[in-house]
Amino acid sequence: MKPLDYIFTVLFSVSIFWISYFTTQDAFVLNFSLYTVAFGSFLALYKRAAIIGFKSLLFITIGLHLIGLFSFPLLSPDWSRFLWDGELITRAIHPYAYLPKELIVDTRFESSLYLKELYTEITPLSVEHYSCYPSVNQFYFFLAAFFSDNVLVNLVVMRLSMLITLGVGVVYALKLLKKLELNRNSIWLFALNPFVIIELTNNLHFEGVVVSFLVIAFYYVFNNKRIKASFFWALAVGVKLTPLLILPYFYRYLGFRKSVRFFAITLLSVLILLGIVLWPNYLQNFSQSLALYFSNFEFNASVFSLVKSVFYSNYGWETIRVIGPWLSKISLTLIVVYSLFYKPKTRQQMIQAMLFGFTIYLLFSSTVHPWYIAIPLGLSIFTPYKSFVLWSFTVMLSYSFYKLGNTSITIFLTILEYVSFIVCLLIEVVRNKKKTKIVYDNLLST
Repeated sequence: MKPLDYIFTVLFSVSIFWISYFTTQDAFVLNFSLYTVAFGSFLALYKRAAIIGFKSLLFITIGLHLIGLFSFPLLSPDWSRFLWDGELITRAIHPYAYLPKELIVDTRFESSLYLKELYTEITPLSVEHYSCYPSVNQFYFFLAAFFSDNVLVNLVVMRLSMLITLGVGVVYALKLLKKLELNRNSIWLFALNPFVIIELTNNLHFEGVVVSFLVIAFYYVFNNKRIKASFFWALAVGVKLTPLLILPYFYRYLGFRKSVRFFAITLLSVLILLGIVLWPNYLQNFSQSLALYFSNFEFNASVFSLVKSVFYSNYGWETIRVIGPWLSKISLTLIVVYSLFYKPKTRQQMIQAMLFGFTIYLLFSSTVHPWYIAIPLGLSIFTPYKSFVLWSFTVMLSYSFYKLGNTSITIFLTILEYVSFIVCLLIEVVRNKKKTKIVYDNLLST
C-alpha cells in the first residue's frame, strides 16, 4: 500500500466511526457530508484495488465492518422490534400472536427492565401492529435474544451472525465471479461500499443476508445443483419475501421442464420454512402487517410520487390506499411479462434480467428505504451495470426527510436521486447493447 492508500483508509474509517457512534437520524447535513467522504474514499480504494492488492483490501473491508460492532443502530429503530420478536420466541410466545402494546402491560413484561428498554425504542406504529418478519429472519432474532437480557450484547450477537452470513456470501460471490469469468475485484463494489457498512452491518438490515443466500443459490444453479439452489433461494425468501418476485426469471433460462421442477422444490421449501412460524391461525395477523407497506407507507418513492401528484386532488390522503395496490399489481405484471418474453443467452444475462426485474419493483414501490437497494446492488456486481453503485450514494439523500420533512428541498433531492440513477442506467443500457451487437457481428464474420 502507498501513503495515499493509508490516507483514504483513515478518512474512510473516521467517517464510518463517527456515523456509527455519534450521529442522529435528523443530522442530515453532517451525515451526508461524512458519507460523501467515506464514499469518495471507497471509490479511490476501489480504483486502486490492483495496486493495493486483494488481501490488503480484504483486511481493510473486515476492519471497516467491525468499526461499528459495539454501536447502537442510530439511523433506524428497526433493531428494537427485531430483539423484541427474538425475546418473545425465547419466552415461547409466538411473534405473530400479540401486539407489543398488549404484552407490555402483562406483569411478566412490565417487570422486566430489558423489555421496557426495548419497548421504548419501538416506533409508535410498530407497537400497534403484529410482526411482519418471516421465519428465517425470526431465527436470527431468536439467536440474538438467546444469550442475555442486555441490549448491547444482543446487538453484537445479531451483528456478528449477519456478518458471518455476509462473509459466506462473499466467498460464494468470488466463486461466482470466477465462474462467470469476471474480475474478482468487482466484489468490492458491494463488500467495501460504505452503504453496505452503514445500512446493513451497522443498522442491522437483513438485505445483506438475502444477497448472500441468493448468490449461493446462483452458484449452485450454474453448477447444475438445483436442489441445493432451491433451498438457498427459499432461505432468502425466509428472510425477505421479495426474492419471490424474481424467481420467474429462471423459466426462460432453465426451460419449461427444469424450471417447473425448480419452482416446485423452491416453493415447497419456502412453505416449509415459512410454516415453522407462519401458522394458519396467525396468517391474518402477518398479512395485515405486511399489507401496510403497500397501502399505508410512503417514503422516497419515484413512480408513485408522480402518479400521486396526478390523483391527489381527487383522493387526498387516501391516495396511497387507492393507487398503492394498483401500482404493485402493475409492477408485478411488468416483472412477469419481462420474465416470460426475455430469453437470456448467458448466465450473466439471466442475473441481469433479475436485476432489472427487481429495479422495476423498487421504482413502482411507495416505500423505498435506503437499505432496499442492497439487493439490486449485490446483483449488479455480476453485470456490466454500475449505476447501482451511484444509487447507493444518492439514495442516502432520502435521509433529508428526517430533517426537513416533506418540503420542496426534499422533493428536489428525491428527483435528483432518481434522475441521476435512471439517466446513468439508460446510458449503460445503450452502451452495453452496442457492445453486445459488435461482439455478435464479429462472431458472424469469423
